[in-house]
Amino acid sequence: MKKKLSIRFKLITIVVSGLILLGSLISYISINMSMTSLEKSEMDKLKAVKTTKKNEVQTYFNTLESLLLSLAQSKTTKDAFLDFYEGFHNLENEVDLGIDFIEEQIIVDFQKNYLDLVNYNVPNSDQRKDINIYLPVNNNSLIAQYIFITDNKEKLGEKNNLIYNEKYKSKYMDAHKLYHSTFNEFLIHYSLYDIFMVDLKGNLIYTDFKEKDFATNLINGVYSKTGLGKAYKKALDLDKNQIAFEDFAPYEPSYNSAASFISTPIFIDGKKQGVLIFQMPVDKINEIMNFNGQYEEAGFGQSGEAYLIGSDYKMRNDSRFVKDLDDEIVKELNSTIGVWEVKTDTTIAGFEKNQEKGSWIIDDYRGVSVLSVFEKIDIFHGTQWLLVAEIDEDEALKSAYELRNFVLIVSIICIIVFLLLLIVSISKLIINPIENLKRGLDSFFAYLNHKTDNVKELEIIYEDEIGQMSRVINENINLTKKAIEEDRKLIDETIAVLSEFGQGDLCQRINLNVSNPALLQLKDVLNNMANNLEENIDKVLDILEKYSNYNYLDKVDNKGLKEDLLKLANGVNNLGNSITNMLIKNKENGLTIDETSEILLNNVDELNRSSNNAAASLEETSSAIEQITSNIRSNSENIYEMTQYSQKVNESSSSGQVLANETNTAMDEINSKVHAINEAIEVIDQIAFQTNILSLNAAVEAATAGEAGKGFAVVAQEVRNLANRSAEAAKEIKDLVEDATSKANEGKGIASKMIEGYKELNSNIEQTLDLISNVEKASKEQLLGIEQINSTVSQLDQQTQKNAQIASQTRDIASTSNTMAKQILKDVDEKKFKQ
Repeated sequence: MKKKLSIRFKLITIVVSGLILLGSLISYISINMSMTSLEKSEMDKLKAVKTTKKNEVQTYFNTLESLLLSLAQSKTTKDAFLDFYEGFHNLENEVDLGIDFIEEQIIVDFQKNYLDLVNYNVPNSDQRKDINIYLPVNNNSLIAQYIFITDNKEKLGEKNNLIYNEKYKSKYMDAHKLYHSTFNEFLIHYSLYDIFMVDLKGNLIYTDFKEKDFATNLINGVYSKTGLGKAYKKALDLDKNQIAFEDFAPYEPSYNSAASFISTPIFIDGKKQGVLIFQMPVDKINEIMNFNGQYEEAGFGQSGEAYLIGSDYKMRNDSRFVKDLDDEIVKELNSTIGVWEVKTDTTIAGFEKNQEKGSWIIDDYRGVSVLSVFEKIDIFHGTQWLLVAEIDEDEALKSAYELRNFVLIVSIICIIVFLLLLIVSISKLIINPIENLKRGLDSFFAYLNHKTDNVKELEIIYEDEIGQMSRVINENINLTKKAIEEDRKLIDETIAVLSEFGQGDLCQRINLNVSNPALLQLKDVLNNMANNLEENIDKVLDILEKYSNYNYLDKVDNKGLKEDLLKLANGVNNLGNSITNMLIKNKENGLTIDETSEILLNNVDELNRSSNNAAASLEETSSAIEQITSNIRSNSENIYEMTQYSQKVNESSSSGQVLANETNTAMDEINSKVHAINEAIEVIDQIAFQTNILSLNAAVEAATAGEAGKGFAVVAQEVRNLANRSAEAAKEIKDLVEDATSKANEGKGIASKMIEGYKELNSNIEQTLDLISNVEKASKEQLLGIEQINSTVSQLDQQTQKNAQIASQTRDIASTSNTMAKQILKDVDEKKFKQ
């Protein structure tokens, strides 16, 4: 529903809106230009700082590179390297210390002054290892660590103050006395963290600061995978005057504070002898990037800062807001170097989108909206960092916000005053005459709409444009009153004619004439329309009559037709064309169906024959497979019986082996008894022999006694005879026993052979059982497989029967399709159309 708004309201609203819009536009442009100008000014300031810091950083790194190369090529460094190398590898021969004692002392020192103080919670840092892993395996390294770290009386962090210890006089100590002060002064003067010398075998033969990495091996030692180890290994592949850089990462010997390293090979007499390495200081980089803490003097106010970001998105200097960051590791280390990740739109643009430089307003790593500029800087010919300078948007654009507020207030006041004056003027000079004109027009339109029978002329107040409009309207009111009456009559006749048209009578026409040329023209147009419409409807009806008689050869002439009549004619023609195309397509489809149905019938017949043959073959195959299944099942049962018989044979063989063992044991017992009998026979034989001697002695004594000894002589003779018979009997028994022993030995040999035979028989039986078991398993698998095949063949047989049924049904469908195709061709041939 449209709102009823007065011209007064509309005009005032338009003017007020225009003024407000104009004022707002002017204010916006002014504010925007001011803001843009101030923002550009702040961005230019940040860019200037960024450029200055970039030059300072690159100058500092170029200086470090020059220092490293110069030091590596100096005669002092080369002489020191050779002396340190010789002294390091002779420490074991020159210093009399017990290795076990040294290891114990180093372990105690490591536990107290190192491992318990390292922060192992730092992200990407190595985890604490077993204490023994930290001990060098080389005795020279153990001695060096003990002298310069464990037995060094200087406090932790000042171990480099030890220059010489008389107690450990050696070539290494002499070299340390000669060169260490020089390198230490160099380190302090150029604000380095540490200086390292490493031989080609990875032995760290000298460090200035004497942290726990001193005397370790950078090839296979505990710190070989740290940044120091990586910098060393890179330098091994470099030529003279080339350097390698390893970016900041947690470094365990420095208690997992972030550390970076630059390295270069040491060439002596044209030959690579070792590697010189600097551990870069973080204080110098902080000093450059943090303006020595004088941020406000540098124009960075309370919130501006500049910082470096590595490709891992970690800071390379301490944030100005390090104490405000809610991170436990940052708080423990009191540093963001290598720890705090800055992944903002600026750093992503630099690293992921590979932009060289840029400036915009973003949310920084604190979530604060800042003006941010950045630029990539190249570090040591290959490593890229981002240098970012930022300041909080609120602080940078504070003056712009104040100017914006002032301009807004002044603009609003001016617009309000001007609007009040303008509204009063518009009401008096424009709105009042327009309202008078409106009242006159309302009266005139009420007459036109037959709400009143009379109309008054408009009152003319001012002779301005509105007054002139009122006079013209008055003249036309009078003319209109006259023309309305004439037009009414023509309209009534037109309504009557059109009413007949609506009922389908196109023969009616308008005959009345009036003075209104427009109505006369309308009359002629309506009559011509009626003539044209009647003629074209007759043409369409004639064509449709032909179509109803299946004659589609003629078309409706659409020449000179437009819009609905043209659509009607085209629709009828399109209908004829569609029917003609349909008939042509039906004929083509009928011919195609007629041809393909014949082919389909032949193919279905062939399919029927193939299905029946396949079914018969499958039945024969199924019968054969069932017979094979029965045979395999019978074989499985026979194999099972063979297994039972083999097990019984195995049991009998085992029993025979047990009996043979018992026989062998019995033979051994017989031999033992026979041996005892032999010993008893020998005793009897000796007794017989002794008895024979005694009888002989008795006979001699009896002969000596004469008559008195005759009776005793007879007894002695009988005793001798008894002794002889005993001896003969003992001999016969001995012969029998020896023969029995021989037979027993033969029996024992036979029993042993039986045992061996039974063992071999058992072995063969077990192998036979294994073979039978394998055959049984194979038979079961064959039975299972053939049963699966039998099931599959059965399913194929069923499917083949179904295919035969489907083929029969398909033949019926094909026959029906053939009949339908012939009927379609017959129906199409009965109709008339252009082919």
